[in-house]
Amino acid sequence: MRSIETQTDIDWDCRAYGNSSFVSTHVTMRTTQTGALSLNRKFQEEAIDHRKERKFIVVKSSLDLLFKNCDICGREQKHTKMICGTLVTVNTTCDCGHFYSWQSQPLSGTMPIGNLILSAAILFSGSSPMKALNMRNHAGIEIFSLRTYNNIHSAYLVPAVESVWQLNQLELLQAAKESNGAMILGGDARCCSPGHTANNEVKNSYAMEMEGLKRGLAHLSENDIKVSQIVTDRHSQVKAYMKNQQPEIQLFFMFGMLQKKLEKKGQKKSCQILSDWSSNHLYWCAASSNGNGEMVLQKWQSILNHVANIHYRHGDQFQECQHGLLEERAWIKQGSMAHDELKSVVNGRMLVKDIKKLSPGQQTSGLETFHKVVCHFAPKVVYFFHSQMNARLYLAALHFNEH
Repeated sequence: MRSIETQTDIDWDCRAYGNSSFVSTHVTMRTTQTGALSLNRKFQEEAIDHRKERKFIVVKSSLDLLFKNCDICGREQKHTKMICGTLVTVNTTCDCGHFYSWQSQPLSGTMPIGNLILSAAILFSGSSPMKALNMRNHAGIEIFSLRTYNNIHSAYLVPAVESVWQLNQLELLQAAKESNGAMILGGDARCCSPGHTANNEVKNSYAMEMEGLKRGLAHLSENDIKVSQIVTDRHSQVKAYMKNQQPEIQLFFMFGMLQKKLEKKGQKKSCQILSDWSSNHLYWCAASSNGNGEMVLQKWQSILNHVANIHYRHGDQFQECQHGLLEERAWIKQGSMAHDELKSVVNGRMLVKDIKKLSPGQQTSGLETFHKVVCHFAPKVVYFFHSQMNARLYLAALHFNEH
């Protein structure tokens, strides 16, 4: 790069970085009037944690003022700036021939340490690289390009995240082995919008859920981890696979969509009364039946009598409601449109068939919370390359396990 002895900014972007060690250096270069070059390189003996070190935003005019005069002879000097992402290098020369070079931050090998720290901060915080870089561009803050971010991401950040994740997973597997007990698993798929987008190893997102279950169970089996129960949604392929290939593992279901169905029914004319009957009745049916599937079904269907103010003769195993005296409320008359809509949900063919396997204790609320964390690190509407997606999923799992 040619030298420009005026107060001109030279913008350039570093594309490749060599091997780096995190030993900070500060380089001061001066030349005498005869042009002889002397180099004074000061190595910092003590390692500095540059991630925790305070950082500042300095505007150009303030930087120009700082380098206006030579600190040796006091005369005005010319200076040039070279930009490499977050790094600015200032070279000054006065009429007496004094030369000085200053860098705004140390280097890690040949890479500005700020480029690495800011790239890591974008990834580890779950931020969008494009939005983060655009925000700084709008503020007029010098920043590296998206291409440079992707290079740093692939070369440094992804390997670091994978290494930490593998160590963390080994610890979790070892703890599971030492517990000497079988695991109870909760599982549900998280598919990208809009819908069926998986097209590499499986046909679609529906098949991806089945493939994920197979690989997950195989991984646990390879590590000698026993599984006693699985709680998941009513995926037809999962039901068939567990029945035929994994009969020793108990399969229980969750019914997370029922409340939404009832809310939708309650939006119909003459059915608004259904919104007054939102409850945890379904979970009570499972938790209070000690794994008795027929008892779960009778308790569930008893709600059709209960909302009509009928609290007895529900079935041979569950004959009457177990509550005490009830305060007066808006009951739903049998034969009304609202009651018929409720009946269509309660007596749904597939629901009646599967409700006997409703999970008696464990639910997937923890998994739903994890999916919210995943959506923070890897939003469904944002496309990521495979390595980027893996890194963000690992970070979401590490964050969830830690907190």
